[in-house]
Amino acid sequence: MVYHRDFNAEHADHQALRPLIIADGLRCMVAGGPWHGEAEQTNLILASRDMIALDAAGVGLLKHFGRWDEVTNISVWEQRQIKRAVELGLGAKGPEELELIARSLLGRDEEFSKLTEAIEAHLK
Repeated sequence: MVYHRDFNAEHADHQALRPLIIADGLRCMVAGGPWHGEAEQTNLILASRDMIALDAAGVGLLKHFGRWDEVTNISVWEQRQIKRAVELGLGAKGPEELELIARSLLGRDEEFSKLTEAIEAHLK
């Protein structure tokens, strides 16, 4: 291991950059996964500058389908990965810090609206 006196300072610089995180949810594993399980066509693309917010929305999506007991039976904010990320200060600490903005590229889309409303309900 090589010592670099500015190592920690460089890491702080990386934290100042808040990249846009994009998750392709057009087709989503809703049970099992990531390589085997049940998939659904959701036609969603999730994007956020907050990794916890994005992960929480993804968990809300999985909870909507209700096919994965490990996810369905635990609230979004009690999921292990979400709790740990909150402990580490990586983003939103709870639903009060989130705003779900949903837009369908198809215009008025009832299925899209139902899905995004369900995700939002699971985030609370």
